[in-house]
Amino acid sequence: MRNYPPSTAALTRLFVLAVVSIVGNLTETYGHGIEVRRCLTPSGNLRFFIAHWHGSLSSPSDASTMQIREQITGSLGTVVTRSADGLFNNKAADEQGWGCRDDAVPTTVTICNRDDDDWVYYDYSATCNTEITYTLLSGDSVVLEEGCDNLYPAVVGPVTFLDGGPPELKVDGHALPRTISAVAATHSDTTAVVEFTASAEDDCDIAPSIKSSHASGSAFPIGDTIVTLTATDNQGNNNTGTLTITVVASPTASPTKGPSSSPTNSPTPNKRAQLLTYNHPTASPSLMPSISTAPSGQPSENPSASHWPTSQPSSEPSGGSPSMNPSESSLPSVQPSENPSASHWPTSLPSESPSISSAPSSLPSSAQSSQPSENPSSPLPSAFPSKSPSKLPTTSPSSLPSLQPSIVEQIITTAGSLSVNVDICAFDSERLTAFSEAAIDSVKQVTDCTVESPCNAQLANVCGESSALQSSSRMLQTSTFQLDYAITQTFTCEVGSCDSSSDSATLESLIASIVDPLESALSSDEFLNILSVNILNTGRFSANITACLAVWGILREPELEVAPNTLGTFFPDWGGDSETCLQGEAPTYMELDPENWLHDTLEGCCERYYSGWNKNRCINVRGSGLWYVSHLLERCVTDCEEGQGATCGGLANPVSDNLFADPMSCCLAELDWRFVDFCEADSLLINCYEGTGKYYRGDTAGRPVCVRDCDPEVTGDTTCGGLVEDTYIIFHDTAEECCSIEYNWMNNELCAARSDQIQVNKYWPDMTNSKCILDSQTPAEELSIMIYNSTAECCSEGIHWLSETECLTASAL
Repeated sequence: MRNYPPSTAALTRLFVLAVVSIVGNLTETYGHGIEVRRCLTPSGNLRFFIAHWHGSLSSPSDASTMQIREQITGSLGTVVTRSADGLFNNKAADEQGWGCRDDAVPTTVTICNRDDDDWVYYDYSATCNTEITYTLLSGDSVVLEEGCDNLYPAVVGPVTFLDGGPPELKVDGHALPRTISAVAATHSDTTAVVEFTASAEDDCDIAPSIKSSHASGSAFPIGDTIVTLTATDNQGNNNTGTLTITVVASPTASPTKGPSSSPTNSPTPNKRAQLLTYNHPTASPSLMPSISTAPSGQPSENPSASHWPTSQPSSEPSGGSPSMNPSESSLPSVQPSENPSASHWPTSLPSESPSISSAPSSLPSSAQSSQPSENPSSPLPSAFPSKSPSKLPTTSPSSLPSLQPSIVEQIITTAGSLSVNVDICAFDSERLTAFSEAAIDSVKQVTDCTVESPCNAQLANVCGESSALQSSSRMLQTSTFQLDYAITQTFTCEVGSCDSSSDSATLESLIASIVDPLESALSSDEFLNILSVNILNTGRFSANITACLAVWGILREPELEVAPNTLGTFFPDWGGDSETCLQGEAPTYMELDPENWLHDTLEGCCERYYSGWNKNRCINVRGSGLWYVSHLLERCVTDCEEGQGATCGGLANPVSDNLFADPMSCCLAELDWRFVDFCEADSLLINCYEGTGKYYRGDTAGRPVCVRDCDPEVTGDTTCGGLVEDTYIIFHDTAEECCSIEYNWMNNELCAARSDQIQVNKYWPDMTNSKCILDSQTPAEELSIMIYNSTAECCSEGIHWLSETECLTASAL
C-alpha cells in the first residue's frame, strides 16, 4: 500500500463513506464496552476501536473475541469471530497517535454515557472497488460486552475503496525512469554484473507482482541496456517503467604524450629505421648516403660490410677517425659517405654524379632525344601511362574504381502505421497531440532512434491529417490507420551507385536495426507497455486509458533514395504467385515493351496491375496489418505473415477476405451474430473486458433468475452469469425489467432480489405447515408465491383456513 502525504491522499485513494448508523438509544448498563470509533490507516486499512473500562490489558488476546459481520452489498454477508489486532492503554479520546491517516483522531460511531481510556482495535484491509458494510454484532467477553443498551450492532457502511490507479514502480527506492551506471571490472571484461531492487506500491494491493525483462545480478554488456519492469495489482491494473543500465569499459593507463625527461643511455630501436637501412648487395653504387648514429666530422672510410643493420650501436663512436663499426641510427650524417653502401633501393635524392652505364636503362628517359629512334615503338600499349591526358574522351567505362571517396548519400525510408482500440481521432487537439507524440516517442525508444543515432522518426499522418513529412509511396490510404510514421536513415555510399558489397552490408544492417526491434515489440507486449508509460507521462490522461489498451501496426518495405543498379525497374509477377510486382530482370517480352510493362516505382506497378482489392497485398507483400474475419476462430485477425504477433491470422486471401481498419468494423460486418464488444475484445485478445453489467435471462448460466453480463471468476461477483458472446441474448437495464419480461410468472420482487442476491424482509405463506415465514431467514423456493409486509397480513391472506391467532402462534414457533 502507498503512504501518501495529506496533500495527495485524497487524490490517490477515494474513500467513500456512504452511511454511518447508530442503532437504538444509548442507555447506561453494566457491561464493559462503552464506545466504538473508526478511521482509515496510512496503509489503507479500515480500523475499528472499542473502548472498555475493564482496565489496562497486557495483550490484545486478553480482550477475547468479537462477532463482526462482513457484508458485500447484494449478498447475505458473513459473520466472523475475530481477535483484536492491537490495543491502547490509558489513551484519552482527544489525543493523537492512533495510527490513523494524517495522524487524525478516529471518528465516533456509537458511545455510552461515560468516558474511559483503554482501547482495543481491529484492522480490515481494503477490498477495492467493492461496496462493503461492517457490523460489530457482539463481544464474546466481559471486556467487549456492550456497556449500554444497543451499543451493538454498530454499523459502518456501506464503504467503497476505489483503486486510485496502477502500482507505482520504484528501483532502489527511486521512481522510474532511472539510470544505473557501472564500470567493467577489468579492461578485458565486456560486461558488468549489476544488482538492483525493484518494488511496487499500490492502493489496493499490499504486494503487487513485478516482472522484469532482466534479472537483478545479470551481466550487462558495455553500452546502454533497457530493462523493462511491469507491476500488476490484484485489480488487474499494471504499470510499466524502464531502467537504463549503462556499463562503461574499464579505463586503461594513459599513453605518454611527450618525450621522457630522462635521456636513455642507448638509442631505442626504431622499426621504421630498421626497414629503411635494410641492405642488399648490388653492383651499382648507392645513391643514398649511409646513416650514422651521430654526425661524423669526417666521412667514414670503412662503411659497414653487413647486408643487415646492426641492432647494437658502435662502442667506439667516430671522433675524427673513421668508425670501424658504424652503427644503425635514425639520424642521417651531415656529410655524404665517400664509400656508400650497396643498395637496390632508390634514393630520394638525385645523385650529383650520375653513373655512366653501357647497358640500356630499363626506365624511360625524361629528356627528349635529339636523334630519331632506330626502333620505333611497337603498336602494343606502353607499360607506362601517359603523363598527359588524352584529348579525346574514352567511350568505355574505367575498369578501375575511382580513387576519390563517394559523396553520394543513401537515404532509407521505412514507413509504418499504428492504431489502438481507442478512438483517438475524437480527442481534442491537445490530447490528440499528446497521444501522437507518445506514440512516436515509443517508436524512437524501441528502435533507439535518438538524436545521436543516424536515424530520424517522424509522424507522417495523424487521423488523416498529413504532417510536413512527405508520405512514403508504400503507405496505404491514411484512413486505414490512426497514425502513419516514417523512419529515415542516412549513410554515405562507398561508390556512387551505392551497390558495392560494403554498401549492401551497411544497407542490410541499418534496415535490420529498425525492422527487427519494431516487429518484435509489436508482436509482444513490449511496445504496448512502453506506449502506456509514455501516454501517462504526458499528464493528459488518467490510468483508465491504458487499463484495456491494445495496439497493432504494420511496417512496410523500406524505400531507397538511390536504387542500386542491380535492382532495375518493377514488373508484374505474372509467372509466379507472389501477387505483387518484382524488381530485377523482367521477362524478355516485357523488356521489349518497357512503356507498357516496366515501372519506376512499386506504387505505379501495383496501381496498374493490382488495383482495387489487390493493391494492399501488392504493396505490402508481408501483409497489410488490416483486419479480416477468421470463421474458424469466430473472431477477426490481422493480415500478416504467421508468427507476427498473437492476433496475426496469416496473409489474407485478396479475393475472398475483406479488409477492415479495426476489429470492431470487422466484427460488425462479418460476425454480426456475435456481440460486438465481446467480439472486439476476443479479437484483440485482451482479458480486461468486463462486460456491460446489464441483466439477461439466466438459463444459459444455469440460473433460475436473471444474471448480469460479467465474469464471476474475474470479478468475484456471484450475480455475474458470464460474458455475453452472441447477439440473440437480450439485455435489460435492471433486474426488475429482466424479471418482468423474461420471468413474468414469478413474483417480481422475489425474482429481482434473487437476481441481485439481496434479502427480502417480507413474509411468505408456508401452506404445507400452515404458517408464515420471514423470507430473509428462510428464502422461499417457489418464486411465484405472494409475499406480505407482516405476519398478520400473511396469515390473514395467505393462511386463511386458520384463525389469525392460530397462524400467528404457529408462525412464532
